[in-house]
Amino acid sequence: MFDLQEVTASVISAWEKENMRQTLNRLKKILIDCESAARKVAAKMGVEKAKEMAEANKGKSFLVEVLDAGAVSKALQHLKKAAPDTAVLLFGMDKSNGKIVCQSQVPESSEERF
Repeated sequence: MFDLQEVTASVISAWEKENMRQTLNRLKKILIDCESAARKVAAKMGVEKAKEMAEANKGKSFLVEVLDAGAVSKALQHLKKAAPDTAVLLFGMDKSNGKIVCQSQVPESSEERF
């Protein structure tokens, strides 16, 4: 893939360089928009998964789950509201950059038990 430095360093006419720069900038904007949309979808899926987990695990003292990395934060926020007396540990795997995300919450009412 080209980048702006390669285009600038190229030995081609100025109008061709400008066209390439504009094309690259449009493509970068499309890529950013797609990544943003993917994050929004992951967050929405995280909330849906959190709803399912809260319903399926009513009355349990703790919950451990693995989700997509983009869904962890929103899922935890939803679980704090939907299951306030449940300790939650969520892991997220981001395969694109090889990282693992871990977030948790323990309600004050259950700190003595753990």
